[in-house]
Amino acid sequence: MIARSVKWTAVAAALTIMAALTLSACGGSDLDGAYYDEDGRITIDGSSISYHTFGCESTGKSAVIINDKAKKTGELNDAGDQVIWSGGRGTEPITVSKSGDTIDIDGKQYAAMDEKEAMDGYKSMCGQN
Repeated sequence: MIARSVKWTAVAAALTIMAALTLSACGGSDLDGAYYDEDGRITIDGSSISYHTFGCESTGKSAVIINDKAKKTGELNDAGDQVIWSGGRGTEPITVSKSGDTIDIDGKQYAAMDEKEAMDGYKSMCGQN
């Protein structure tokens, strides 16, 4: 009877560990989020990465938009320290600041910030002051 109880306890513990590992594998990476530079937004979602440029809604004085079509897409490698760009565009190293508020992809800085704040920095390109 005791052996049976120990066996079921061991099975329950193993199932709990397996469930925890499975759930953690489904989660995103520590890099998940949107990061901005002066020209657009890098979005990281799990291992997927995309870069969308800012643009202007129309010619002349107009609103700033984020273009729907990604300029570049790719995947993070398993270690999360390289971006593998789609379309044969090669790989680039990616590093994260100690504070986690900036990422660096091959020497280019992207900062975590509010989308409106990032787009406000592009207003002059769309004829706005």
